[in-house]
Amino acid sequence: MRHFHFAPALFLMLSCLALPAQEAPLFNLEAWVRNPMGFVPQGLSCLQWQVEGDSFSWVRTGANGPELVVSNAEGTSETVVLNGQELAAALATVMPGIGADALANLRWEAGARTLLLDHPAGLVRVTLAQAVGSVAGDAAATAPANGIAAEVLFRLPQGAEHAVYAANKSAVAFVLDHNVHVLLQDSTTHAATEGGNADLTHGIEVHRVEFGIHDGLWFSPDGTRVAFYREDFKPVDAYPYFEIGSLPAKAKAGRYPMAGRNSSVVSVGVHEIATGKTQWLALDSVADEWHTNVAWSKDSSEVWIAHVNRAQSRMELRAWNAASGALRGVVLVEEDAEWIEPESPPLFVPGGAGSFLWLSVRNGFRHVHLFDAAGKHQRQITKGTFDVQEFLGFDADGKGFQFSASGENPLHKHLFHATLEGQQHQLTLGRGHHSALRSANGKWLLDTHTNLELPKAVDVVALNKDVDPRRLYTAPDPFAGFRHGRDELFTCTAADGATLHGWMMLPPEGMLLKGAPVVHYVYGGPHSQLVTDQWLSGGGRWNLWLATMASQGHVVFFADGRGTLQRGIDWQQTVHRKLGTQELSDQLAVLDYVLLRTEASSARVGVVGWSFGGFMTLTLMTRAGERYKAGIAGAPVTDWGYYETGYGERYMDTPAENPAGYKEANPSSHVKGLRGRLLVVHGSADDTVVWQNTLSFLKACIDNSVEVETMIYPGELHGLRGRSMLHFLRKASTYFKSSL
Repeated sequence: MRHFHFAPALFLMLSCLALPAQEAPLFNLEAWVRNPMGFVPQGLSCLQWQVEGDSFSWVRTGANGPELVVSNAEGTSETVVLNGQELAAALATVMPGIGADALANLRWEAGARTLLLDHPAGLVRVTLAQAVGSVAGDAAATAPANGIAAEVLFRLPQGAEHAVYAANKSAVAFVLDHNVHVLLQDSTTHAATEGGNADLTHGIEVHRVEFGIHDGLWFSPDGTRVAFYREDFKPVDAYPYFEIGSLPAKAKAGRYPMAGRNSSVVSVGVHEIATGKTQWLALDSVADEWHTNVAWSKDSSEVWIAHVNRAQSRMELRAWNAASGALRGVVLVEEDAEWIEPESPPLFVPGGAGSFLWLSVRNGFRHVHLFDAAGKHQRQITKGTFDVQEFLGFDADGKGFQFSASGENPLHKHLFHATLEGQQHQLTLGRGHHSALRSANGKWLLDTHTNLELPKAVDVVALNKDVDPRRLYTAPDPFAGFRHGRDELFTCTAADGATLHGWMMLPPEGMLLKGAPVVHYVYGGPHSQLVTDQWLSGGGRWNLWLATMASQGHVVFFADGRGTLQRGIDWQQTVHRKLGTQELSDQLAVLDYVLLRTEASSARVGVVGWSFGGFMTLTLMTRAGERYKAGIAGAPVTDWGYYETGYGERYMDTPAENPAGYKEANPSSHVKGLRGRLLVVHGSADDTVVWQNTLSFLKACIDNSVEVETMIYPGELHGLRGRSMLHFLRKASTYFKSSL
């Protein structure tokens, strides 16, 4: 089934009756540049339920700036309880310098009178003059004499980062000058570590943010201890970054763990707040293995870590005694010949005797499993031919939990509820992507959703009543007033018969489709999904640029092939040890479909991609060169031996273990197959895909007398920003216009 995106029907009717269609301006790059956020559908800012009851709040722009609004679920009351000016005035007496925009960072506490402001300067409790919402008789806070009151719970020193607060607000841990510090309620501060520097970090993410790692500090549930990461980069080869702003250019210290070479050494420490002592866990002597997904046991006595071997073929969930640092034992083991990639910690069941939930792909799809305290498997709880995308929290009584998943259609996203006994229920309905918030009492949903025709909407959904959802908000069409392309979702068949999902945008009505030039945007790497049933599908800012290209008469498209998300682990692992090969076949099958479907010109096809998409652009241009007249490869990986250990070895093994695979995947090995015009783009300071990748590919082009063009962005990292990004988008537009 194809879903088309048109401007509102009334607008089209009036356009046809009253004005020639060409009088409406075409959507174009300069219009987007002048108003970059104007073409991004906006929802309700800071939407959240109160901790109790069935009232919720959001921040909107009022006559005097931002204001916090509280409404009950039935929609019978709506109250402005605080505005940005009032908040700033209250904060000025205790923590000066915080402006009205801090309103967006307020989060409700229990009751209906107090909110917390988590700010880089510290933690502040804001108390309203009276309780508001559906929790009556709130006695959790003393009402201030006039208006609102602000109380500083913790004041952080300047430069503090990554602050994490104990659940009981007895202490805060933070990172300052690469060391972990702890601040108590009585303003006592002490250092949990020492000797930190750029090559020895504490309390932040490790392993180059692989394995779902995005933090490095964890308070025990009882607030008496804090665990933290330490990462030693000294074993990693130094890498020659440089700064171009000085004369002469200066070397910049850096390290980059390339596939098959030394990785960093990661440790986990536990700081006991009462004694001020730090205990290091007795981790394996094998230095460069992976210590992922740290979690505290429910009783605060143990630290659990998902330990993965360097080959990423075996995971052991291990438990350490927090006081002594001794290893208690292995709780559970998972193995996979391709790869093991834990991305969520054990989730201890509230009220249970140490039982926990664990996300696993052991049965082909990522699902939630229940284990007892000893690690014995009890049952698989969630079920279906889909992957659980995210665990979203337990019910207040601990008997159930919420999670997000696609459900039957991998292009969708829904909120589900499951009980520990295995009953499962989809809470959000209708096509598209749903990001829903369930009230603490389990009676209501705030459902923010979108699909290919709907920019964004928010519904209030009653879960215990057979009534229609109440529409709270609908975002306006960002393209209203512009002629623009018509987008659709489609499916086609791969060479081996597998179903592939794609998205395309056709030129506006009235423009020629037959013989039109084509722009093929590609990513296609692991942990990606571009094709989704949401506004402009899932390509982010690239989609808006593609929309400008469609408005100029191009057929634009992208597709998800093997290796991408939401199709089960077998779909992902097809690419193991041969990145680029299966993806090449899948992308060409989609190109064939698009050309047949649209009758666009097979002689005027361009391809563009960034990062893994840059690698795929070079792969398509060199291994199927006769299909593409032009290509733009941004920040491409060209030799997987130049990429980082965690990611590269997961999908390719090491260069010593898989030399043929590395050679076949390298576009330099196929450079003689290049036929079209090629532009290679890279930031000179890129520390994700180092510039050496592009330089090695250019050397291969020179050695083989192959013409290629380049554009280097001085000082830019992996993602271009500001003027550099604007320059690139303009260059890409004119490059394809002149080439296609």
